[in-house]
Amino acid sequence: MLGTDNLVTIIAGDMNAETDECDRFEWNEFKDVFRESNHCIRIPTYYPDPACSECNTAVDHIFYNPHQIKLIENGKAWDTPNGTLKDALTQFGSDHIYIWANFNFHP
Repeated sequence: MLGTDNLVTIIAGDMNAETDECDRFEWNEFKDVFRESNHCIRIPTYYPDPACSECNTAVDHIFYNPHQIKLIENGKAWDTPNGTLKDALTQFGSDHIYIWANFNFHP
């Protein structure tokens, strides 16, 4: 409908998805932009307050249907040059770390 020249951007965060949710989407042929969502590597949720009982194990995901859109690029808010995790959290204003992806529609 929009053609391959139109770009779609998705910014996601604060979803607290767990790894089994990722696996359920993949059974339906959806793809996860960040395939770090396994039991060994996780995109963390950051809790700066040591009094908080939460831990840095929640995972944020962006799922997409590869038959409808094509992944162009993706990134994480804390992957900034000369920046710290604290800087990223201050800039994006969340206790969660934002992730993003750009897509094009398939013709």
